[in-house]
Amino acid sequence: MTGIQALAPFPGAFRQRLTALVPEDRLPDVIAGYRAPRLVGLRLNPLRADPGQTLVDLRARGFDPVSLPAIPGAFILGAEQRRAITETPQWRDGAIYLQNPASMLPPLVLGPRMEDRVLDLAAAPGSKTLQMAAMMQNQGWISAVESVRDRFFRLRANLLRQGARNVHCYLKDGAGVWRLVGEGFDKVLLDAPCSAEGQFHLEAPASYAYWSEKKILDMSRKQKRLLYSAIRWLKPGGRLVN
Repeated sequence: MTGIQALAPFPGAFRQRLTALVPEDRLPDVIAGYRAPRLVGLRLNPLRADPGQTLVDLRARGFDPVSLPAIPGAFILGAEQRRAITETPQWRDGAIYLQNPASMLPPLVLGPRMEDRVLDLAAAPGSKTLQMAAMMQNQGWISAVESVRDRFFRLRANLLRQGARNVHCYLKDGAGVWRLVGEGFDKVLLDAPCSAEGQFHLEAPASYAYWSEKKILDMSRKQKRLLYSAIRWLKPGGRLVN
């Protein structure tokens, strides 16, 4: 099966863009990535339970999380264990949080400290917000801004379950609200909305059902507005991770 044939489930315009951007000799690796089962990333949450004890409890239940040495408290499980891990008391009580390891990297680069004022400009569902709250040991101040109403309430629910007490949530359009506040944050994290092409899977039509070239253009405009807002919110000498 050729590369084009293997990509047949994807929208035609996406296939054309992908094959134009990816060298022919690398295309099989890209296709394999769109087929491979997605490993389960998880992060131990010190705001709810002692991480060492949580790990002991998970292993007692038959799980064997594999450590990611570059990311403190981060582990991966096999794709077949995704449902089982969400049926554990550790997940229900917030002692663990399921999170893609790649999304754990931006907070590490930002490096929030306990005394910092931090802005998470497109915060929902709260993965990185919660990670930063843990890094700051629930000290300092995190402002979490989300413009979409249902995502905002999902964010708040996650924060509550995970025990993040230094986070203050705002249902606002992050692209313009800087006019009301001005610069004032030591550190700003912007994980801007995107077309999510990295999350596509050939066997999951829902993952690419809403893709379009128009969406790419819309996301690009939104990203530029949010980035401008993030810069305006940042104190002189502060740090921005985008």
